[in-house]
Amino acid sequence: MKYLTFAALLVIFELHHVYGIQIECASCELAPTIGECMLKKTICGDGEECFLEKVTTDQLTIAFNAGCRSEKVCRIQEMLAAGSPTGRRSLASGDTVSFREKENERNRRNILINCAECCDAIPNEYGPCNAKLCNQRPNATLKQCLKCDNYHAGPNLCTTRDTCQDTEVCHTGIRIVDNLVRYEYGCEDKHRCKAFIQNINKTDSLGKRDGVGVKICDACCDGHECNRKDCFEIQKSMTLQSIGAVPTPPP
Repeated sequence: MKYLTFAALLVIFELHHVYGIQIECASCELAPTIGECMLKKTICGDGEECFLEKVTTDQLTIAFNAGCRSEKVCRIQEMLAAGSPTGRRSLASGDTVSFREKENERNRRNILINCAECCDAIPNEYGPCNAKLCNQRPNATLKQCLKCDNYHAGPNLCTTRDTCQDTEVCHTGIRIVDNLVRYEYGCEDKHRCKAFIQNINKTDSLGKRDGVGVKICDACCDGHECNRKDCFEIQKSMTLQSIGAVPTPPP
């Protein structure tokens, strides 16, 4: 088992560094809070990592810049932070800094950098890895759900996310539209989901038409992008506790 685990980690490492697995990062420019940065995501290209800057603006306020940055710039940044003379020489030469990064730097001369860090880890329940850089502690309860206005052929084709309100949870549904299986994603009122769970074994609406196709499945869940999972899988484990509709009893 130990060797299998090591082999799996080695494969992930090689895929990431050789084939350039894309990384999703929080993205913002001079946002007042890290939470605002988490509302927008961007996908890094080959040779890029996520970054976060905490800055002081010319209005003397704290702001955040986030997105993708060249791996070379990140390494120079790390060497400079560690006091390495090699990093200073590399930065002075300008050979590893792209024209776009130089232009961005010229446009931001009126800000002071309090902290600048990079990362290349996959997102978790607290969001992209750069949301946790520079000692930031994003709120895990500020969840996002897949949300698309139209029906889609699967979760990979719904790329829009929405931050649910405190009174909402994530929702997913399956419909048969013109003899094709289609999926819907979004936020749903927690009280409506509570009623749905209580009635699911009584008079649910599966198999009925709702104006757009035939309903096959509906499910609610509570968690960051939890509605990306299969609707039937979510429905099997769906309880009032799982959507936070009732207090969790003490252990």
